[in-house]
Amino acid sequence: MASERPITVFQVIVGKAGTITVAREPRSEDIPICKVIIDKLQQRTTQVLVGMLREGRLKSEEEFKVLGANLYRVLFANEIGKAVTDALYQPLKLVRVELEFDEEQEILSSWPWEYLYCPEEYGQAGSGYFLAGQKRLVLTRRIRLNVSRRQPIDKPPLKVLLVASGPTGHPIEYDKVREAIESPGTEMIKVTALLPSGEPGKALKATWSNFTDMLDAEDFHAIHFLGHGKWDSDKKVGTILFMRKDNTADPRSQDEIATTLMGMSSLHLVFLQACESAESDPYQAFSGVAQQLAQKAIPAVVGMQTKINHEVANRFASAFYVALANKLTVDAALQTARRTILDESSDSAQKLGFGLPVLYLRESESLFAAAGPTSTAQTISDLVTCVWCGERNKPTDNFCARCIGALFCLNCKASVDRTRPTCGSCGKPLGQPSKDYSAAKAAAAGDGFA
Repeated sequence: MASERPITVFQVIVGKAGTITVAREPRSEDIPICKVIIDKLQQRTTQVLVGMLREGRLKSEEEFKVLGANLYRVLFANEIGKAVTDALYQPLKLVRVELEFDEEQEILSSWPWEYLYCPEEYGQAGSGYFLAGQKRLVLTRRIRLNVSRRQPIDKPPLKVLLVASGPTGHPIEYDKVREAIESPGTEMIKVTALLPSGEPGKALKATWSNFTDMLDAEDFHAIHFLGHGKWDSDKKVGTILFMRKDNTADPRSQDEIATTLMGMSSLHLVFLQACESAESDPYQAFSGVAQQLAQKAIPAVVGMQTKINHEVANRFASAFYVALANKLTVDAALQTARRTILDESSDSAQKLGFGLPVLYLRESESLFAAAGPTSTAQTISDLVTCVWCGERNKPTDNFCARCIGALFCLNCKASVDRTRPTCGSCGKPLGQPSKDYSAAKAAAAGDGFA
């Protein structure tokens, strides 16, 4: 399983002044601060290519490579790109690249970085490659939020609310999407559906009131939207079309949707699947909604950044939910689904859909709690990957300041980027982990963990 391999994490941060820094990488202090490399001509060229992608006018693999190479030269034609490439050529290593953009970098953050293409002059093997197409590389958009993590799901099934909205003039086909979500089996994923017509005794209509009532009535782990959206280019606001009782469209703004979902403590994932539409760009609308949801502390948000073939989208969704059911982390599940598009699509045009899904992620984690007996005082935690050194260890339990311990890596003694809801010893809610590694190490040695 992918999550069992050592991981090297590159958190690539693009600041407001156009600086690029790397954090959460073992030798990040050795990677210099770089500058965004872009002039007016390259920016215009990239914007034209991005526009062609959104309009469905990029067709050949070569055109996608040109777009991806332009994107690569903006961020990675430097020591950062070299470090990522070097990490990829280490045997049995997984590499996670997390892109984080300052809120003032609006243009850059809107570009399709999932099509980053390393030109052959920057690759070690003398040939180019799409970063997101590599089996051992996971590419995500990271949202930095100072919020506590959600409690992991104790046991299956993953409870998914499917909202399939098809107002008058905006038909949708939802059967295959539902089949894709349920493909791991009902014992692993349970789907509750709001549908365009409603099915007496089976499903309600996808109205806003039914949606909010459903959220009040049951704790869902994931919400999958299937439908249409509109984008207001003047206000830069996206809306998703719900339905009224008379089947007319009921647009709900990204702010209203995000505010409604923000307080759902059980919600781990939102998946936005836009349908093709003659209305103003539904994919840009869904992209706007995705970013707003991510900013409102939804742990993981998946969206499609432009038009995607229905068959490809369903294949991606099926592979993604199967991977989640197999307890892969969300980003590993996304990469598994990308590889499914590449490996199983019937033609080159479908294969190129691998870069269309976008993942906004707060932290890399499985939705499910680790298997095993319930944690008792000072038990050994599950194997975790240290975000600093990449080693997988058996760290101590995470203790609160009262117990002076810390969750730390036995290899490098750095604090591991993972928390538990309560102290493993006294049961008190956890605050920030202690930085007293010597005390933590002594506690571990005393309990036989070292």
